[in-house]
Amino acid sequence: MKEIKELIDLLEWIPKFYYKYESDNTVTIKGMETYADEAAANADNYAMHRMFYDGDVEQNEYIRNECMRYARGYKTCNKNK
Repeated sequence: MKEIKELIDLLEWIPKFYYKYESDNTVTIKGMETYADEAAANADNYAMHRMFYDGDVEQNEYIRNECMRYARGYKTCNKNK
């Protein structure tokens, strides 16, 4: 059987959003255009995920880059392996 070695780059773009846990164990999500700032969202019991912070600076998006190497089902994010 031929060994498969393939690098795949996966980019995920997630725009900033606010979320709130409801009493019926559901989550309500609202986009960044809904509130003027995080304080306004917090006043309405919504929170912003910490992935939208770079240090102490608020970001409007989160971009995740993952590199995966497939070789007989083995996955790694390290391009040097």
